Amino acid sequence: MTEKPETIREEDYFEQAFEGSFEKIRRKFETISAATLHITLVGSMNAEKERVVELLTGIRLKDIKPSSAGKNKIYAVAENIFIVDTPGYNKKGIRLQLPDDTDLVLFFLDAPTGIQQDVRDVFQEISAAGKEMVAVIDRTETIREETLDGLVMQVREELGINPVPVQTKSGEGLEDLNEKIVGMLEDPEDEGKVLYYLKISLYKRKSVDKWIRKAAALALAVGALPLPGSDMVPLTALQMELALKIAWIFDITPDKEKTLELLRSTLTGNTGKQAVRWAMETLDRTGWEPGKKIKGLARAGVSSLVAAALTFAFGWACYAYFKSSMSIDLNEVADMFRTAYEEYKNITGKTEK
Repeated sequence: MTEKPETIREEDYFEQAFEGSFEKIRRKFETISAATLHITLVGSMNAEKERVVELLTGIRLKDIKPSSAGKNKIYAVAENIFIVDTPGYNKKGIRLQLPDDTDLVLFFLDAPTGIQQDVRDVFQEISAAGKEMVAVIDRTETIREETLDGLVMQVREELGINPVPVQTKSGEGLEDLNEKIVGMLEDPEDEGKVLYYLKISLYKRKSVDKWIRKAAALALAVGALPLPGSDMVPLTALQMELALKIAWIFDITPDKEKTLELLRSTLTGNTGKQAVRWAMETLDRTGWEPGKKIKGLARAGVSSLVAAALTFAFGWACYAYFKSSMSIDLNEVADMFRTAYEEYKNITGKTEK
């Protein structure tokens, strides 16, 4: 009598791999939590520094009682996140006190005034201090478009930097400014600074989109599925890091049980199981047998696609869930996961049959 093959429980493979990766990833974020971020604002008397900060982050500096360091005002805007406002300079004299712990300078250039000698002097001070800098041209709505184009060109030629023009009334240019700040703070060796900034930024989605697409591409390379013979740990570690990174920028630290509940509503829920079973049926037609390594074209064509699609969908489900402060029902999260999974299949031009 032929023995029936043992039933494969996909969730068992996921959850075993989850146990092996969650604590390691969580410890990484504990290390990040020990970091700090200091952003220093530098501009003339007319600079709309506080207004730009409010439009970028929703934080009203005037509602926060600052501490002082010399003439600088230091605002603790969130845990371990500080915005330092330097006094507005003018032509009578420059007394810039740039803190040593500055991670990034937002250097405001007044559009109507343009580049005067005081601007050149301050720029040289910031450059001499070796600080990362983003130049912001504010009050651009007060000058004509052709004048602004000329000012942008002048900044590039005289100062050697690409400024970001913004309009504080319409909000135009703020997303570009946000992306510039993110780009300056990004460091493959130290994600802490950019994650701290994104925690206060109102423009998180674009960064999350990049993370999700990168994770899906890496999952495509890993190509592991919850099947006998597959090494699930690298894929699950990738997915857990994505989940905890998204949670972190929404100021959420989910415990193991909450994360496992999210996992069960998405990756090991109905859509995840259907995707894996389709992969198994397809692999069966290639001659693969349970317990054997998944090799060659079968792995590349089936495992990789499904792993990438599941990772993409999981990322967007995490974004919705953590953005809601984990308040939305997990059944709704499961629906979002299924929609994102189908979206990825459409993007890649693949369908399950």
